[in-house]
Amino acid sequence: MRTRLRIYSALLVLSIAGRAYALPGPRAATVTRPSSDELERAFARHDAVELERLGSRLGAVRLIALAERGTPVVRQAALGALELTSGSLGFLPRLVALAAAPDTDPAIALATMDTVRRIAERVPRGEVDLDELPGDLPRAAIDALATFASREERPVALRVHAVSALAALASIEPNAAKKLAALVTARDPIMRRAVADALPSSSVPTLAKLIVEDGTADVALAAAGALCREIPPPGAEKKGDRSLARAAELAAGARARLRELVKDAALPELDRLDVVPCLRRGAQRSEEQSADQALLVELGRGPEGAMKKRARSYGGR
Repeated sequence: MRTRLRIYSALLVLSIAGRAYALPGPRAATVTRPSSDELERAFARHDAVELERLGSRLGAVRLIALAERGTPVVRQAALGALELTSGSLGFLPRLVALAAAPDTDPAIALATMDTVRRIAERVPRGEVDLDELPGDLPRAAIDALATFASREERPVALRVHAVSALAALASIEPNAAKKLAALVTARDPIMRRAVADALPSSSVPTLAKLIVEDGTADVALAAAGALCREIPPPGAEKKGDRSLARAAELAAGARARLRELVKDAALPELDRLDVVPCLRRGAQRSEEQSADQALLVELGRGPEGAMKKRARSYGGR
């Protein structure tokens, strides 16, 4: 009897074990990527949060593939997500090549260069992780942008985006300022104005050349503003600030043109306000000081308004 019980118990154990082995295991998790329709809908709603979420799930590689080969709407949506996606900075040369391709639709080319500008402008704001960026990538991106911007046959709107991207990347690649300076010979004044706005105030020789020689007053005024706007009011100087010293490097010809630009009421007042700081005491050579001070006082005694207020804040009493 005991033997039969042992045999029965053994068979029961084997039966239970067999059933346990036969139980189905947990199903493998399946990962579904977002569809292009989801991307389109988020883009149509201007939903930046959803675009960023979808972009992070798709990844920069898939997004740029969609931007290159999708339908026009999908391409636009992919570009919108790409500017918010980690790793997009590494694809700037490829995006510039897409915009430059002869078979790229003009609207897609413009959207592509706008995306390039937006991605680049995230760099100085500290929104891009640069730690894993290949060392040669910034130089490659700058070379691609400078070449694109230098082509006179390209639409000026696209070239202006390239200039803005170059200016943004100057924070991580010093060679960008030299590339920008080389673009001041562009034939289109809109392009030269964009370059003048983008040049750092340390580019004194290039800015001075534009102030003196450019035949378009708006361009010369933009160059003067780039040089002068960082100069602090009297008493607000900070140690190590070289803005006054840079302004004092301007020769007599550049100074004379600068004063003409400030006085020209036909030019935009907002742009002229940026030049007023160059008239303050200490921002010029001694032989130019009296002429600059006379104009500053004249502006400070003028009609009530922004110009009078700015002049008086810089010593025009």
